[in-house]
Order: sequence, then C-alpha cells, then structure tokens
Amino acid sequence: MASNRIPRGYQRNSGLVRDFMEISQGERPALELKPAQYLPVQVQDQYLNDWVVIKAGTIVAVDASGDLINANGGARQQLTYTADDVGLTIDLDDGGHDSYVAAAKTTTAYVAGNKPVGVAPYDYFQNINAGYDKDASTFNGGPVTKYNNYMYQDKVAILCDYLVEVPVKTGCDASGTINPGDLVQSDSDGGYILWRNGTDDVTQIVGRCIQRSTVSAVDNLDKVQTVPGLGLSGSETDGVPQHLYDYDNSAAYSEKMLIQLMVS
Repeated sequence: MASNRIPRGYQRNSGLVRDFMEISQGERPALELKPAQYLPVQVQDQYLNDWVVIKAGTIVAVDASGDLINANGGARQQLTYTADDVGLTIDLDDGGHDSYVAAAKTTTAYVAGNKPVGVAPYDYFQNINAGYDKDASTFNGGPVTKYNNYMYQDKVAILCDYLVEVPVKTGCDASGTINPGDLVQSDSDGGYILWRNGTDDVTQIVGRCIQRSTVSAVDNLDKVQTVPGLGLSGSETDGVPQHLYDYDNSAAYSEKMLIQLMVS
C-alpha cells in the first residue's frame, strides 16, 4: 500500500529563486514620484490657490534624490526665484532641503545635467506637504510639514510611451527645424527641440515627431462665445483647443506637432 505524499503543487517551486516581478504597463509606470521642493513656482491655480511648478507637457527628469524636475538637455542650470517663491519654496542654494527662499534671486547653486524619463501628463502642483527649515526660532530647527492636513497631489504620474500633441513654441526649432520623422529631445527647460545625430547624446531622446501641421479652429469653436478669463476653448482661444493657445500673447500658436513618446 502506497504511503501518502505531499501534493506536487506544494513543492514544485521549492528552492526556486526569482529575480523578476511584473509591476505595470509602460505608458504610466507605477512609480512613487513627487516634484522636487526647490522648483520655482510657475503659475497659480485660481481655484485652489496652489502653485504649479511643472506644467503639463513638460519633459521631466529625476534628480539625485528621486524627485521630478524639468529635463534640461544634459546641461546644468541655475534656477530663478521670484517674490512668489519667498517663504514657500525650498532654497536650492541651501542644499534644496534646509530653508525657504528669503528673497527673489538667481541661485548660485546648479541643478545637475539630467536625462529625460517621461513627460508630465498634467500640471504638477508644488510639493508643500514635507518642507524643511533650519531656523529654530520658527520651525524648531528641524524637518517641518508646511501643511500637515493638506495633500492635493500625494504622488504624480509620468508618460513614457504615448502619442501627445504639443504646440510649436518659440525655441522649438532652436537646434534645427523639427520635421515629421525627426527625433526630439529636451531643451534646457523641458521643451521640445530637435535631436541631432552625431551631436547630441542618444540618452536625451524623448520621442519622434509624427506630424507637424498648422493650427486652425476646430469644429467652429471660434463661434462659441466663452467667458473671458476662464480659459475655455471657444471665442477666447480663437476656436483652437486650450493647449494650442498662447495665453501670454493672446493668440493661437501657428503650428502643432504630434510626438510619439519613446522614453521607455
């Protein structure tokens, strides 16, 4: 009479060492990412009264501490703080973690040259939920939480493999005209410029231009009356989608590009 034995399923993986685990799809990798606290503020959201530090569509990189910053094409750069950063933004000149900006200035410290890891799919708000200050009289001389009951963005995503549409802004063709089929990389502030074979580092490639065309009104949106100041597509944007309208100069961008991201 045969003796009982352990079912095969209990033993078949005994001693098997694995060095692989599936995490997520590559379009938006499942990463724990936040914007660096030393990034200067850009624009203020008028509904939340919070500041955006990286705008949607910006090519981003990861700094030495693992935080997201603007990609800079591999060239180190200084940051410019304005009055809006005072008392709110962590000062890069003090290590990027010890104190808040005290006055408008250009930093003497540099952000190291970096390489792109993806594109911001939406605006990144300032990371204000874990600040630091070395002033003992104000913050007891150690790590502080500026707003310990407020966390609008706990973490953010990046796009790595996706088709995106961006306007052709001033400086896009600074390194040569971008045409369909051309590879693109980041400029010094997360914008799109031509990648040049034999001149630029291959690790700076962020995607390929699939199409470049003229911006024009869509579906008669120019005839749809919109309330000035709301930023809605319609009469205020000359009938073009919001992301193709230059609010700084009150005019639609003249051209747009479809970029196939290929960071991953």
